[in-house]
Amino acid sequence: MVHTEMPFLWRMNNSGCLEGVVDLALFESVAKKWFIVDWKTNEITPGKIEKLRAHYLPQIAAYWKAIREMTGMEVEAAIYSTCTAAFLLYKPQELLAEWERLKVLSPRELAAQIAVDQESSPEQLEFSEFSDSGEIAAP
Repeated sequence: MVHTEMPFLWRMNNSGCLEGVVDLALFESVAKKWFIVDWKTNEITPGKIEKLRAHYLPQIAAYWKAIREMTGMEVEAAIYSTCTAAFLLYKPQELLAEWERLKVLSPRELAAQIAVDQESSPEQLEFSEFSDSGEIAAP
């Protein structure tokens, strides 16, 4: 099953949620496994592709964690650089380590870490807090 531009809203805990859009999500029903890919349109040379990969690690770790928690299934994640045609797969252990680093941040720090530069990429992952009444408050 293929989903393009798949939005998600994951309630992380009683006071916060993550919201974003996965560019491409593939679901293997037999294996009960997800594969998510985010397109990156940054103008970058092949020699700086690892810098691009590191730059987007926080965002992809957040996508990965949200989809894992919402589905209870295994998730693999990658980015695709349209400029260089490079397909960059992230290892599960590096995504987990990055999420462990991110989850202890304050809501504002988390939002700053996972937000992507709007000039280099149109999508942005958002963090919202719930008010005491359960309404979503502005980030």
